Amino acid sequence: MKDKNTAGELSYFIFDLDKHAHFIDDFLQKASEAHNDQIKSPEWFRWKFFDNPYGPSILACVATEDTLIGCVAYGLQPFMIDGERITGVLSFETFVDKAYQGRGLFTKLINFAEEEVKDRGVKIMLNFPNSQSLPGFLKRNWKRLDIGAYYLRPYLSFKLLDNFKKIRTPFVSLEGNLEAIKAQFPDNFKHNARSTHEALITSDYLKYRFFSFPNGNYHLYSDNTIFAIGRLGHRAGLIELQILFLNLPEHNSRQLRNILKDLRKRTKADLISYPTSIASPMIPLLKRNFFVKVPNKANVCYKILDDKLQLDMNKLELSAINFHTY
Repeated sequence: MKDKNTAGELSYFIFDLDKHAHFIDDFLQKASEAHNDQIKSPEWFRWKFFDNPYGPSILACVATEDTLIGCVAYGLQPFMIDGERITGVLSFETFVDKAYQGRGLFTKLINFAEEEVKDRGVKIMLNFPNSQSLPGFLKRNWKRLDIGAYYLRPYLSFKLLDNFKKIRTPFVSLEGNLEAIKAQFPDNFKHNARSTHEALITSDYLKYRFFSFPNGNYHLYSDNTIFAIGRLGHRAGLIELQILFLNLPEHNSRQLRNILKDLRKRTKADLISYPTSIASPMIPLLKRNFFVKVPNKANVCYKILDDKLQLDMNKLELSAINFHTY
């Protein structure tokens, strides 16, 4: 697929490390500008997009001969729906260089990416676009999914009262601590499904996400089959621990209380949060442990690529590990 404009010929392509590695630095620069974030490293790029045990990501890109302009990327993520494994993808990246916006490139990238995704046998696409990108997906027959929920457990203190008005400040993770945790992954880990509709989480996937690259400041709780991962950061002047993943086989309120007590003791967190979805069976346990639901800005939308699939996506259970916590 090709396009032309006054800046010269544009080419659309699926990113290949062997052919397109010279675009990595430009990709990282443009992505940081689009998301108002720090520039990531080439090592991070390779880790995020090409080390996933489910397979390499699908990056639909547009570029001039020597400049990357935009990208719509998806990472492979299988789903377990009523006991059946279904191939899916999660949104990993969306951006178009500001100098090229308003020319229809974003729509063309969405179309190009969907063609490639469908050709690879993917059945479900799940996306978490920002408010600026959301209309573009809805125009392409994506469906909005109002299932996001954010639960917060505040711990009363003078520090909390002093900073309460700033509690809507964005969460910022502390520096990565891979060396401190990389040997702590339990050998006997086995994911215990709680929901009929959820993302498949394997031992290899958790190792990839949390134990192979210093991407966040992670803290673990492990006791036989009980396993939790939290990410420590700050929100205004407060320390917050986000629970990214929780494996709680017995679904027991007392067990959750023990996990929270242990993690807070070690992290000194002022807040503990649990990003999730409205269908999560964890919600009653969260409420019993004094979590409250707070406003949530996450947009969720989806597209089913197989007309034979009759899915109720409102039943999908999500957690922070799905909400793009890179």
